[in-house]
Amino acid sequence: MIHENYKYGLKDGKLVHVNEVDSGLKCNCCCPSCEQPFVAHKGKILTAHFKHHSPTNCKYAFETALHYLAKEIINEEKYLLLPHHYWLIPRRLSEFYEDATNKLFWYPPPFLKVKFLRVNFTEVQIEKYTENFKPDIKCLIGERTLLIEISVTHFIDEIKLEKIKAKNLPLLEIDLSMHGHDIDKKTLRNILFNNKANMKWIHNPRDVKKKAEKKAIASIIKSFLDEHSVTLISQGIKHLVHECPLYSNSNYSVSYFDCCSFCNYRLSTIEYKDEDGLQFKKIECVGHIKPELDVLLQQSGSVEASRD
Repeated sequence: MIHENYKYGLKDGKLVHVNEVDSGLKCNCCCPSCEQPFVAHKGKILTAHFKHHSPTNCKYAFETALHYLAKEIINEEKYLLLPHHYWLIPRRLSEFYEDATNKLFWYPPPFLKVKFLRVNFTEVQIEKYTENFKPDIKCLIGERTLLIEISVTHFIDEIKLEKIKAKNLPLLEIDLSMHGHDIDKKTLRNILFNNKANMKWIHNPRDVKKKAEKKAIASIIKSFLDEHSVTLISQGIKHLVHECPLYSNSNYSVSYFDCCSFCNYRLSTIEYKDEDGLQFKKIECVGHIKPELDVLLQQSGSVEASRD
């Protein structure tokens, strides 16, 4: 049995709250989904709500009403705070190598950083066909187009996704699946403009291009590091590293904790014990390299990035 407790109905093609209309069939409202007559129940005990006048198997009255409401808000405001992706090349070279102690969370550069920036729309079109499919919302930003899908129980399927990728159009998904029937316009407006977690790009041509460019640069740097790395050994209680390539005196020793652990030229460290139980650290390093590496990093726009 379908639980019916709807706050919004359609009246003369416009979404209205149950508190804005007369009781009973005098409300002259219908279901946003199946368009069958609604009855407005506005007694003194229960919270006011709509129900279908006749028994029905309609399952999407709430979802469709939420679509209408979200579209109405975006059309009124004509802007959104959209996620902008920045792909970063780290300057700390160990970020290019898997951390043996943190394998579950490791992934190679470039790293993603997201900022939310306001984008104003010159026009907002509701359910207008674009090419051979119909998005929930089509926003125009000058000559550019942004498509928006409002997802409650139905999300982007593979067929629609392939159409979007084929046309190389930007599509943003706004996920409202976590919100219940008691949501009102004020609450939804706050969600749309303050809850950044419910937005994600399904496809963004500019982002795909930027990520590919940074990934290619990261691959070049990784190949360079693999080719020019050397192995150093630390030993003793203080883990002294002999022949550190950052020092001109080849006999100079530095403590691993004072130098290597904070050095941008360290690639990785492996701890092990020899057959006598003595503890060593094997350090992969490119500290001996000439300025070519710094030139590569500078050209890549590398920053002090991490995986957060």
